[in-house]
Amino acid sequence: MERIERQRPGGARVRGSRLGVCHSAPPQRLTRVFDTPILAWQRLETEPLDAAYYVLLATGEEQVLWINQRAPQEPKIGRCVAAAKLLPELCPPIVRADTTRTRLEYPYLITRYLPSPTLADAWPHLDERARARAAEAWGRTLRALHHVRADLAGDLAYPESEGRRLGDALEAQWQRALVHAVKDHMVDTPKLTRALQRGLETVEGAPIALCHGSPNADALLFDPPRGRVVKVLNWFDASRADPMVDLAAIYFTDLAARGVQKAFLRGYGPLSVWERERLTFYQLHLTLLGYARALTHLPHQIARYRLQLAERLKDRPPL
Repeated sequence: MERIERQRPGGARVRGSRLGVCHSAPPQRLTRVFDTPILAWQRLETEPLDAAYYVLLATGEEQVLWINQRAPQEPKIGRCVAAAKLLPELCPPIVRADTTRTRLEYPYLITRYLPSPTLADAWPHLDERARARAAEAWGRTLRALHHVRADLAGDLAYPESEGRRLGDALEAQWQRALVHAVKDHMVDTPKLTRALQRGLETVEGAPIALCHGSPNADALLFDPPRGRVVKVLNWFDASRADPMVDLAAIYFTDLAARGVQKAFLRGYGPLSVWERERLTFYQLHLTLLGYARALTHLPHQIARYRLQLAERLKDRPPL
């Protein structure tokens, strides 16, 4: 096992400070996918149930294979391809995207191996001024994505929401969560239902644009000397949506934890009163979805989400 400096792949989230490259025989699934002999390989840490591999080919090319094992029925590969067509300057270069399941039993994506660290990896090594610059670059990058017209992002629509009003699509996502909430006497269901209904009225007519889905610091390849974002990873959940959905995914979590909300908005641009109202609503929306996930798969997190729901339901002006 040879140790080399870890570099981020184009589509998988990798953790840890080093990447160990293995020169033993690669798994059979790799030889089925790659036609060129493999000199070295390493399995990468990614989302649960998915699989990702760094591969060094005999030609000297470094590539990353991501296999959609967790949700093969979802068009995650298609979203990455569509995003790469829309924003080639910001997306990892795609070598091959295969959804035929002829070589593997799952859809897979191969991208070029990218050497830049993610913003999350670079963050501990940045001083306060550099962090502010990085947050501004983060905001500018997300604003650029949100300027892509919804009609151009058509291939990125979730199939289940295609042709439906935004409110209808949101309500469909809550159905199961609300059934659980009614059974959970510790959740103020009437207040929750009223808040959701007010939220639907708030987002009526909201603009629809290209949204990343999870534009956190792990998804951004960052150039520390220049203080700029060079690529955006993890387009598997990209969609056409209200841009405030993207902001809600990071504003109260990643940005707040790093203390750079104001710096981010200097890059993204100031939010109108309506945008702040929508942002507040989507915070509740995402908390409810997290609560539903906890009830189904993560029982140890139920209490945390109950507390978060109670906090979100307090009467207060929009952020």
